Amino acid sequence: MTGRTTPVRVYSTRMASTSVHLPNELLERLDRLARESGRSRNRLIIEACEAYVAQARENWPEGFFSGGELDPGDVKALQGGLAEWLKALESGRRNRSREPF
Repeated sequence: MTGRTTPVRVYSTRMASTSVHLPNELLERLDRLARESGRSRNRLIIEACEAYVAQARENWPEGFFSGGELDPGDVKALQGGLAEWLKALESGRRNRSREPF
C-alpha cells in the first residue's frame, strides 16, 4: 500500500454519472498519475473538481452569494450593471430570435 497523504472522502449518497471529453494527452497524464498514486481515474477527477470548487468559492466573502455582505446600495448598483450588460449583450447578438440564456 502506498503512503497516501490525501484524505479520501466517502460519499454515503448515490453519485450522478456524467461524460467528460478530455484531450488524449491529458487523459494519458491522468491515467499515469492514477497508477502512480494508487487511486482511480474517477477518484482523481472527483478530487480535482472538489479542490477547484473549494478554491473558487474561497475567493468570495462568506455569505456573499446570499446577499448577506451587500448593503442595499451595492445590490442596486450590481442590478443596474447587470441590466446594462444584458442590454449590451442583446444589442450585439446576431440571432435575436431567441433569448440569450
